[in-house]
Amino acid sequence: MERLFVDFLRQLHPKPEYLLLFGEVVIDVWKQKQAQATALHEAAQRRLNALRERKQRLIDAFVYQQAIDRATYQEQLHKLNEELAFAEIDERDAWTRWICGLPLISRVRLAKCAAPVDRISVRAEAAIATSPFSTGRANRGWQLSNR
Repeated sequence: MERLFVDFLRQLHPKPEYLLLFGEVVIDVWKQKQAQATALHEAAQRRLNALRERKQRLIDAFVYQQAIDRATYQEQLHKLNEELAFAEIDERDAWTRWICGLPLISRVRLAKCAAPVDRISVRAEAAIATSPFSTGRANRGWQLSNR
């Protein structure tokens, strides 16, 4: 029964050219997603910088120019601090989206160089050969060593 499963796995082995094509498609999609994530991150950084500049202008208007009263200053400062907090969250989220894509591309590039189904088949054969439920020679060795 196990041998039939291993034979079935061998039939599912994709052709190398398909593996390469699949890897290229994944890399292209990844590049598009990374470009989107980069654009989101840059937009979040611009928004964050604009809010910081607004906050600095508010402080200047209150402290140096004395153009606004204390109540208006505190109200506007509270609103700006809240917006800044959300903008920082957005910026970190955009950065995380960009950085989290990096391990995926490494796995795809490695997969293009290897034949994963062959490794699965070898591991399956090894597991079957050493299985205590197998009827092969390894089974007898297992029974003797575990008495």
